[in-house]
Amino acid sequence: TAVLKVGFGPVARIMSLPNGADCAVATGGTADLLKSRLCSELTEIVLQAFQAILPVGPLGGNMFDWLKRRSAKQVAQRIVTHESRLLAISSDDATPRHPLHVQGTRLRPIVPLVARTIYLSWIGGCPRLPDPFEWPRHKGKALHFLTQIDCSTLPNGLWGGHGPRIGWLAFFVGMTDRIVAEVIYTEQLGPERQPPEPWSSEFMPSTGRENSAAAEHFIPRWPVEVTPFSYGDVDPFQTILQNKELHLNIDLQKPEHQPHDWASFMALLRAAKAATRLRVDGEEKAVGSAEASAKLPQRTTDIEAAILQTTKEMRTTFAGIDGRGPYSPDLWQPYAQQLAEIRKMTEIDGLMRDHHVNSMLRTVEEGVAELVDSCLNALKRQPALAAKLRAISVRVLQMYQTDLGGPEYQVMQRQVHDETPPDYHFWHVFEKKFPEYWRKVALELIEMHEVLCDAEVILRPDVRRSKSDASYARPWGEFHPYRGPFPTSWDQARGLIEGYVTAADERLASLTVHLAGKAHEMQRCRERLAASQRFEHRLDGYINQAEAARSDRPFKITDWTEALAAVSDPEGPKFWGSQYDADRYRQAVEAYTRNPDALSKTVRSYFEGRWSKDANFEIGCMGGLPHGWSYDMLDNIEARVMLLELPTSKLFGWQWGDVANLVITVPVKHLRRNTFRDVRCDITN
Repeated sequence: TAVLKVGFGPVARIMSLPNGADCAVATGGTADLLKSRLCSELTEIVLQAFQAILPVGPLGGNMFDWLKRRSAKQVAQRIVTHESRLLAISSDDATPRHPLHVQGTRLRPIVPLVARTIYLSWIGGCPRLPDPFEWPRHKGKALHFLTQIDCSTLPNGLWGGHGPRIGWLAFFVGMTDRIVAEVIYTEQLGPERQPPEPWSSEFMPSTGRENSAAAEHFIPRWPVEVTPFSYGDVDPFQTILQNKELHLNIDLQKPEHQPHDWASFMALLRAAKAATRLRVDGEEKAVGSAEASAKLPQRTTDIEAAILQTTKEMRTTFAGIDGRGPYSPDLWQPYAQQLAEIRKMTEIDGLMRDHHVNSMLRTVEEGVAELVDSCLNALKRQPALAAKLRAISVRVLQMYQTDLGGPEYQVMQRQVHDETPPDYHFWHVFEKKFPEYWRKVALELIEMHEVLCDAEVILRPDVRRSKSDASYARPWGEFHPYRGPFPTSWDQARGLIEGYVTAADERLASLTVHLAGKAHEMQRCRERLAASQRFEHRLDGYINQAEAARSDRPFKITDWTEALAAVSDPEGPKFWGSQYDADRYRQAVEAYTRNPDALSKTVRSYFEGRWSKDANFEIGCMGGLPHGWSYDMLDNIEARVMLLELPTSKLFGWQWGDVANLVITVPVKHLRRNTFRDVRCDITN
């Protein structure tokens, strides 16, 4: 981690591989070609990056001893050899044509459902398994039921012709120290088995359902149509992320978006209440923070005025030499030093105002990393400066581990948090409780930052590397008002100085306006909080009225026009629509899958239209290859088959990883005997 913090830039240049390697991956070249090109490129880049960075990096000699043993090269070779082999397998046209994987099936939720119809394959709900039956567990924790499929509907070529073609397969999944799965095969149906535990939150999307009316993790029993699929057919599979109607823009003026029963109306009110409560909490914190800030020494325009004066003096001085003789970058040296002093001044001012030493530590950490990465060649000619930067790099790592991360600091941190400081005031409270400790850390960080500012003047960096792509460089100091590369002509130098004067003038004017309006901000914060509290109280009244009314009369939307208008008010709560629609959607799914006739004709027609579209993005798979990267499958392409793939789903309310797919596999040798041992579970990426 320490190496990557300082040297991620050069290491990340692995993304810029030669055209030959790129083409080999894109066209499914052989594993030998991938190994020879990718492996050699990666290992050399990694080794060069280590060797280049570590002389001024945090780990020094110990890492060089490791490199001498060639461990780095061996690790890189093993990683790339393994990855290149899997890349070759995944991009080889022969892989999906393999007899074990060429045939598959697709499981599409059936819409519309017909009441009192017997469906023999379904996803979600409960399993129907005969006695003797014991609910599957792993390490004492009950697994969750996924799906039960009628094997008589599976095509003969599925899984290379292996596996059962009569009876049912029931799939279960769970999470303990890892994700696990179990498959039960039965030749006949049994009674419906109720799960011993509700679905765990590991497989539920984090959409604030703890605040919703549908917080009980109900998984509907939705019948599915089993259709054969072969490699080369048009694949109907689509991910939920391709669903353009996944999140509707709710407009309560439209009848189809309005609540249709007491449950959906309560879902609306509770979603609005939850959104209002979030706003009240935020505004209470804002008022507390504003009140705490008012007690601190107030900011003035002194620093910005001094910077403006300095930049004007730079302009005057420069006018005295402008155009006199040929331009030399050395002429810029005193101006670069003045800019360095401005940066020192602004950082010290910021630190003394917000007391945020952690932020200052990150500034120093990023600064030394940028200089090392961008000025590597120049540092070789500046051994004394390289030694200073190496010392700063080492000290930064130590401070993360000790001064701002060690046991002593953690004790102080807990004491500060025990006082529940207002937002953005942790470090103010810390400095008051532990002034000597804070001052020691702050002064050391200021000293290190000053070394970095002076180092920029000496090293004259002209580009800086992108954090996300080290092969991409942009001008040094881009987007920074008082930072930039050395100019190479009189015109560039003149333009830079004018830019610094303009920036200083604009920042002073902006701060002046901000300080003038700050006196009224406290009152505005209190007014916003009072308005939100009044609205929350109003919603509480609607909720109480609805709770009392739902027990003795049917729901009529016309009785609640005032409540609908209040929730829809532009001055009312924001961001309630998604939660309300999710809850109403889930309520309708639950009622419909238990009895399709439970919904009124109008409501049923509306939701069946939505579900029919959504079902196109909810298709499960059996056999074939996963839709995504699965190490388990690619590593065992000759030995394992994909029993089941289920996507992240809105209909069923589960989420696999980062909106990916759940994949369950089994060895072919067990499948031949209709036994389901060594079942593995994977999530695609």
